[in-house]
Amino acid sequence: MRHGCVRPGRPLLASVCALGLAGAAACGGSGGSSAEEDSGPVEVDVDEFTKEPIPDSKSRVYRSDIPNDPDGVAPLRERLAFAGIEAASESGGVVDENASAECPPAQREAGETVTCTVTYRGDELTAELEITEVSDVMFKYDLELTPLPVTRDVVEEHYRVETRAPYAACDMDETALLDPDDPEDRVECRAWTPDPGVLHTARLSNDQDLLLHTFEDEEAEYDAVAK
Repeated sequence: MRHGCVRPGRPLLASVCALGLAGAAACGGSGGSSAEEDSGPVEVDVDEFTKEPIPDSKSRVYRSDIPNDPDGVAPLRERLAFAGIEAASESGGVVDENASAECPPAQREAGETVTCTVTYRGDELTAELEITEVSDVMFKYDLELTPLPVTRDVVEEHYRVETRAPYAACDMDETALLDPDDPEDRVECRAWTPDPGVLHTARLSNDQDLLLHTFEDEEAEYDAVAK
């Protein structure tokens, strides 16, 4: 669940600490299994990856990047609609100039739940907002967005940052919609560092607590060379 308010200028994507990537290669010895000794290097099909420079940090969308941000005197209905577009932009990591949202009339009461339909990059999403606090100048809300839109280029870029690997590939179309209630609805990503030869594998989490691109079930294979 995402918590928010209408104060402007707030960054939509917070920085994520990169997971430690240090790993120790096991030393072979007389006690090692023959399977490990005979396995040889891991072959990587470079054609399955895209190679890009490794960014210093993960890209993010700022509220100020999104057009048509309503001012503080705009009707609550418009401000709730923008909150849905904001959440979709945060999840997708890309600003859609044509994004839109439709919300029913709201009574401006704490505890009220409003369900909005958000159109983001051609896909229809549902934003459920619970108003938690209301004042003369602002309101606070909890928001759940389903499904969660993700963009392949952005996900691959973020995995490059976490692994410090120039080659990355995520098993998804250009855009994908993830079900936050389905633990099996994940995107698998791989990243390869030629020197040293390390192949990283992980799954993109669909946990929407902060609507951030984080990765789980991470594994690393060493002695990974181009096929």
